[in-house]
Amino acid sequence: MEKLLLIFSITCFGIAAIGCLFKLIDYLFDKPNENKEVINDLPVNQPTTRPSINIVSGPISIISNFISNVQQSISNNYKLNTSKIQFCREVVQWTGPILRERGVRYFPSISVKYNSSPKYFGVYTSSTNSITVYLKNHKGDLSEICSTVLHEVMHHIQSKKDREFKKLLNYKKYGYYNNRIEVEARAFEKQYCQLCMIDLCKKGIISKC
Repeated sequence: MEKLLLIFSITCFGIAAIGCLFKLIDYLFDKPNENKEVINDLPVNQPTTRPSINIVSGPISIISNFISNVQQSISNNYKLNTSKIQFCREVVQWTGPILRERGVRYFPSISVKYNSSPKYFGVYTSSTNSITVYLKNHKGDLSEICSTVLHEVMHHIQSKKDREFKKLLNYKKYGYYNNRIEVEARAFEKQYCQLCMIDLCKKGIISKC
């Protein structure tokens, strides 16, 4: 009887280990799918979001967190010289010339939350013209926080200038990752993040480590 229990335990452990391995492979090489499953179940007219990377549960989370920490140490080369909320406000203010150029007459409001969200880096709510940034999900990476704010600012622009914006908020129907408003928001953050960080560095808001 003891041998049967031992064999059963070993078999269960092996199955669990194989499952964790497949989750690790999916985490490392299939990020677009992660983004899709975060958003697709949202109904129409829900806030637009920049999803965070889902960390798989169980023993594999240790490996995932280690990889995340290594990536963070490589990319986060800036020191913050003010509060994080002020940093986010400075990023929004930095976009002023871009907003004027695109015919948007006012800034979105911005707030931060220090608790983590299981799904989101940031959220834009068009009904209140407001951005919410979930700081804990960024793990102190200022470049990533900047990217999130810029991503949501682009949604603010779209909400004012894009006639299809509200329609495309139906992520269940139109998908997330290849949805035009999300493609544009990712392109916007990629285009302007480094420029914004350089200017904020010159302004003294942040400094190079």
